[in-house]
Amino acid sequence: MSYLFDLVKENEKELRSLHDDGYRTSSIPGYGKGSLKACEAQALYSLIKDKKYNNILDIGTGPGFTCLYFAKALKDLNSKGKVTTIDISSAFQDKVKLFLNNFGLQNYVEFLCGDSKDVLDTISDRVYDFASIDGFHSYDQCKIEFNKVNKMIRKGGAIAFDDIYLRPKDNPGPRNVFDEIDKSLGDTYYLEEKIFDMFKYPEDVSEVSRLEQKWELRDGSFVLKESNPKETVGLFFKK
Repeated sequence: MSYLFDLVKENEKELRSLHDDGYRTSSIPGYGKGSLKACEAQALYSLIKDKKYNNILDIGTGPGFTCLYFAKALKDLNSKGKVTTIDISSAFQDKVKLFLNNFGLQNYVEFLCGDSKDVLDTISDRVYDFASIDGFHSYDQCKIEFNKVNKMIRKGGAIAFDDIYLRPKDNPGPRNVFDEIDKSLGDTYYLEEKIFDMFKYPEDVSEVSRLEQKWELRDGSFVLKESNPKETVGLFFKK
């Protein structure tokens, strides 16, 4: 999607400064893995700002790196909106609350704890501009989440899927759901490899190496060998 690459390129200096100022995974206490790569988070940050998305849904708080960039985008927009982040682990969310305070972003995030399938039902009357689906990666969970979230996303909004390289043989996950969306609804895109190549942040290079090892070790039983470890985020734009 040349639009998104051009947008990131246009804001490259700002994005590199953000990374230098601590908006990177090494700033998260105890971070191991489980979030977007830095370049991917920055691409979505740029998208949110450019489209002026104000109400954001984040399924899968995890270590909070994605949430960090979403909240920063709202702050930079002087938005009155919020990031609603959902996770089944209160322990994860408690840690995220602490480090968001360090960035002065705590007022831009609403934390909801529980199984996303159930939590989404409690907020089904809300309207969001943008959503990220990055929770439990079974096919059934991803499909249910998309069906619920798609009803809550306004026209002109977007939904991002992380880890679309995953396709377990017995329980195909995000990639299968994303492929179905592509066939039935269209308007799907991948964050391009050249966005990764533009920055080549050390932590991103390390993450790609980890994924490549999965390719080799799992022999296609868990990850798609035809996938590109530098392109693990898919976007659906709702018309």
